[in-house]
Amino acid sequence: MFRARNIQAGLLTYPLRVREIKVRQPCLGGGIRQVEAASNIFLQEIAAPASLADNPPNSGSDLMNLFQRLLNIFSKSDPLPAQGRTSTPLGETLLHGVYELSLENPRAKEAAENALSGQASGDEDFHDLMTYCPKAGVICYALEKSGLLARVDWAEEASEVVQWFEEIFERAGIAWSQDESKDLVEKADKAGLKRGEAVGFVYLAAQSRASKVGFEILDINTGSDQHAFFAVPKATAAKWRFVDLGQGMRIENPDWQFKKLASVHGFELTYPAHPKKSLRPFPLDL
Repeated sequence: MFRARNIQAGLLTYPLRVREIKVRQPCLGGGIRQVEAASNIFLQEIAAPASLADNPPNSGSDLMNLFQRLLNIFSKSDPLPAQGRTSTPLGETLLHGVYELSLENPRAKEAAENALSGQASGDEDFHDLMTYCPKAGVICYALEKSGLLARVDWAEEASEVVQWFEEIFERAGIAWSQDESKDLVEKADKAGLKRGEAVGFVYLAAQSRASKVGFEILDINTGSDQHAFFAVPKATAAKWRFVDLGQGMRIENPDWQFKKLASVHGFELTYPAHPKKSLRPFPLDL
């Protein structure tokens, strides 16, 4: 999981054990343009000490100072869980959180334990997400393995989206009759929706239905073009709504994403504002 890499600045090269990265090229002013994370998803820029090339370390003390400065830079990223064991306290917090979000489903908790101990299946999507953002990866994996997560592509048709919600509603204990589902598909077909709007249209109707029986639909926003919907009681939603998972990912009520669609088709929104000002830290006080 961790490999030695050479950090290059100016004409100097220093070995350093950090999370697997690939240094692309030195930048003007002593910066280092990185970083390709192990998942090959994320690029960012980190700054090396500007004086490094002009003032190379020439003593053990200087080298230790350099190491500490670089270590401080890389330690800002989320650590990966150690293989073969559950991290503490993050691992315990995640397990508790998964148990809540999965409606106390033992299969979800078991899946989370497997993910944290490195025994999860070789699902490529999960592996990439787990590598880049362990919190989002563990929760998504656990909810999916227990049948509580609807991974919906942004461009799916209304009938497909309805089927997704039927499945998670059934597992959450939310009644949604075949007549209601059929009626919703027909309404979506007659609404003149553009490509990509069916997901929002069905979500808004499903959210309204869930709200009537004390549930709320949340979405794990991973910044991709795929939604990760799941339904929880409102008390649980209040605890986990707008929780920051790190790396720009979050658990959210996705009302804000469909504000325009809701206005056009007469749906009421509970959380129309962008969640960036409402984010809460993780872990919570469980």
